[in-house]
Amino acid sequence: MFWALLQVYFSWLPVKTRLLDSTQCNQQWYVVMFVVQWALGITIILFPLSALVGLVTFVLWLVLIYKAWQGEQWKVPVLGKVAENLLKKA
Repeated sequence: MFWALLQVYFSWLPVKTRLLDSTQCNQQWYVVMFVVQWALGITIILFPLSALVGLVTFVLWLVLIYKAWQGEQWKVPVLGKVAENLLKKA
């Protein structure tokens, strides 16, 4: 999977060099290539991060289920206060 992502990311390199060598290309292609390369770079960086966030969320969900099953009231360190304030406003 990682190699496929690298191949997709670097597959734009020949097109980019072709556009840079061409004297007839307009400025719009430079902008398009920059945006595509930036979007692919962000995707490659955020893809593993999203898996980590999903795993942390799943573990937190299991902990909260266990605490509720034991009859213990436990607040999540950061989000517990935010949720409590929202409940007071409602």
